[in-house]
Amino acid sequence: MVFIDRLLNRKIKNGKIESVPLEDILDKYRPDYLFKDDKKDENGEFKFQDNPYKKLKESLSFWSNLGLWQKKDDNICAKDINASELNFPSRLCECIFSQKVDVIDGNGIEPLIRSMALFLSLGRYTLVGNEHFKSSDIGNIASQYFPSFSENQTRLSINNSETGVLSDYGTLLGFFEKVDKNLFTVDPTRLFTPFIKKVLSSDIAKNGLSIDDFLIELQKEIPVVDGGEYRLIVENLISNKNSDWIKPQRHQLSASFSIALYRLKVSRVIKLENKSDSESTMDMVLPGNTITPINHISLGEV
Repeated sequence: MVFIDRLLNRKIKNGKIESVPLEDILDKYRPDYLFKDDKKDENGEFKFQDNPYKKLKESLSFWSNLGLWQKKDDNICAKDINASELNFPSRLCECIFSQKVDVIDGNGIEPLIRSMALFLSLGRYTLVGNEHFKSSDIGNIASQYFPSFSENQTRLSINNSETGVLSDYGTLLGFFEKVDKNLFTVDPTRLFTPFIKKVLSSDIAKNGLSIDDFLIELQKEIPVVDGGEYRLIVENLISNKNSDWIKPQRHQLSASFSIALYRLKVSRVIKLENKSDSESTMDMVLPGNTITPINHISLGEV
C-alpha cells in the first residue's frame, strides 16, 4: 500500500495528476519482493514475500475501492494533488471513515475499525494505566473484551497471523506508539490531530468551541472517538463480554483521548480552558491520578 501511494505521488507533476496503468504497477514497477515485517528470523535475516503480484493486486483493488486513490477504467492515480508521504496517514484515516460501515458484521475495513475502537477504550494500556503490550499480545487482549463471534456469526477474534498487521496499522495511523523495540502503548495523538485541527478550523469554531460542541463535531469526523457511533457500538460489545471493564463516567474523557488532548495542548496545537461561566465541564484523566477539568477548546499558536 505504501509502495503504491509513493509511486502515484511521484506522478503529480507541475500541478497535474498523471494516471498510471494498473498493469504497469503490477508488472513494470512491481518490486521483486516485499518485506513481510521488520523482524528478523532465527537466522538474523528479514522475512520477505516472493512474487508480490497477488498482494499488490489486492491492495490496489481494496484501497482504490475504498477511495484512497482514483481508479478509472484500467488506470489509477492520486486522488489529491497535495498528496504526499507526510500526509499519507491522515489521508488514510479520512478514507477509512469516509463511508458508513457495519462495524460489527462487516469484514472489509471493519476489523481494523473495531480493533481501533477497542484499544482506544482500554485505559489500562495508555500511560494512565501504564501497561504496555507486545504485538503478539493483541489477540489475547481482544479475547478478553470481544466475544469470538457476533450474533450473526461474524468472527470478532484476532488471530495470531493478524496481530502484526494490526500493530503496523496502529503505528502507521497513530493510535499506537512504540515504547521500545517490542512494546506498544495506546496514544492516539497522531490519529486525532488532523481531525481536531479540521474541526477547530471550521467557521463554527472561530472563537473556539465548548467541549460538548467540540465532541459532537469531532464524532462526525472520526466516530471511534469518545461518544462516537462506532465507539459506542464497540463499548457495548466490551461491556457485554467483560463486566470488569469500567466505562468513563459521563463527565469524564477516556484516558486515551485525554492524553491526546494534553499532548496537543503542551505542543500548543490547541488551547484548553476551564472557563468559570461555562455550563458543561469534562474531566481529562491523566497519569499520576491527575484530573484536569476543561470546558472550552480552540486552536493554539502552532
